[in-house]
Order: sequence, then C-alpha cells, then structure tokens
Amino acid sequence: MSKDASLSLVICTWNRPAMLDQTLTCMHALRPWGNGPLEMIAVDNNSTDDTAEVIARHAMTLPLRRVFEPRQGISYARNAGIRAAQGALIVCLDDDVTVRPDFLLQYRQAAERWPRASFFGGPIEPAFGSPAPAWTTQFARFAFEACGGLDLGPEERPFLRHESPYGANMAYRATALPEILFDPAFGRVGGSRLAGEESLFVDQLSAAGHHGIWAPGVPVRHHLEPDRLQSDFICHDFYCKGRTAQLFERKRCVSPSMSAWRTRLRILRLKFKSQWERFRLGAPELPTSADLAWMQGYRDELRKAS
Repeated sequence: MSKDASLSLVICTWNRPAMLDQTLTCMHALRPWGNGPLEMIAVDNNSTDDTAEVIARHAMTLPLRRVFEPRQGISYARNAGIRAAQGALIVCLDDDVTVRPDFLLQYRQAAERWPRASFFGGPIEPAFGSPAPAWTTQFARFAFEACGGLDLGPEERPFLRHESPYGANMAYRATALPEILFDPAFGRVGGSRLAGEESLFVDQLSAAGHHGIWAPGVPVRHHLEPDRLQSDFICHDFYCKGRTAQLFERKRCVSPSMSAWRTRLRILRLKFKSQWERFRLGAPELPTSADLAWMQGYRDELRKAS
C-alpha cells in the first residue's frame, strides 16, 4: 500500500488473550480515518496460550495480520511491529486499552495540523474495573500515575523537554523511524516490569532533530486486571521503576541523581514513615510502600554500578 496516505495500527501482546480480545473488539467500531488504506498488526510476543486464535478470529473482519516475535520483550515486539508496518503514520497501542470510534481520525487530523512533527502521544485514563480497590479513590492522584495514567492538559501543543508519550498510546511518522528503534535493554520482558523504553526512544528522536506533539483528542482507556491492582504488584512495579531510573541515568552517561548515602537516608526515612503508619493505621499506606520500593530499586541498581 502507498505510504503517502496510509496508516498502520500496531498492538503488541503477550499471553493476555482476553484483554487482547477486548481491545480488538473495540476496533470494529472505528470510524473511517481518511481516504488511505489502513492495516492493523498484532505482534504476538511468543505467547503460549490462544493468542493466535484470538487474532485469527478478528482478522476475519478486520484488516488485521499477525506478526510473531520470538524474542521476549516489549521493545523487541514494538520493533517487529514497526519493521512490519507499511503506513506513513504508525500508531502503537498496548493490548489492554480501548479507544473511541474517532480515535484514528483524530490522530490523522493531529498529524495534518503538525506536518513537521515526527511523533505524537495522547491521554491514558486508567480503568480500575468494578469494584475498584479503596486505595484508588483514597489516593486518586497516586492511583492515576501508578496505573499508567497520563494527562498533560487540554491544549494540543509540542511536548516539553521533560515530557514524552507512553507506549500505550503513541504514534510516529515512518520517516522518523528507519534509524531509530526501541532499545531491548529497556522495557518489560515477561514478568519483569523494567520500563523506560519510550523515554529513551523519544530521547533518540529528539537528539536526531525530531519533535513531538501532545494530542489530547486521542484518549485511550487502560483496563487493569485485578491482580495488577494488588499492593504487591504495585510495589514490585515501583521497585522496577526505581531500577529503571538508575539504568536510564547510566545509559545517558549522567551522574546519579542521588548518591549512595542520600539514597540510604531516604530509605531510612521511608522505613520510619512506614512503621509510623503501621502503628497509627494498622498498615503502611500504599504510596509510602511504593515510594520505599522505588528507592530500594534505585539503590540496588546503584550498587551494581559501583
């Protein structure tokens, strides 16, 4: 298909057929996005369940094809999807989101309004299910950020230097991608929750002279499975985020944002706060436990580098 007026939608998935089925089901309601052709690519990242069957069923009524990536990891999967995509605009989604019917139309219009922009990203709204755990309302802002929410405001504008889109809802012009791909050293691999691949990818794009646009008109809903709302999962996720932060500093060849002694001091303070909350409330509050896990992850990576 012609790259001048075409769009590729890439969805990476691993062993979540029910979530993928929900995501692909909402694609049937998409409105026409323009005059150009549309392709959908589901990247099967070495799944061991009936993921292939789910893709095949939806491919009967969607312009969908399966790409198999045997190397485990979200970065490998995204790179496989980018290499397979034939569209001029490549939209990337996770396998646990749903979108509005005008989703692709809104992305196309944003790309037309900003013809010099190379990448785009939009809002991500966590969907906690019902009944949602009490902490998601008790600590609403923490819950939004901890569960992958992103909201940079209602104005369509260039990303600021410290901002970047999240992998659950992002798009790129194919012309920006031939030399820049996702680093497999970063991003989720199986059960590991290491992240940072999107930020590093955007760093590379920016260093090559590209810029991106925040597009508030292309929101997605991020549906969280019940096990991902358990405190143990949240704390493990934050531990991996702390590790990612230190790995990211090393990748950028910058000095650690916190020295070893400062890291130890913050961990001691958080442990004291945790014990105080346990004494006063019967258990530490989840934001405190998550902050402590983040610091411990950062400390552990800092030790490896020393």
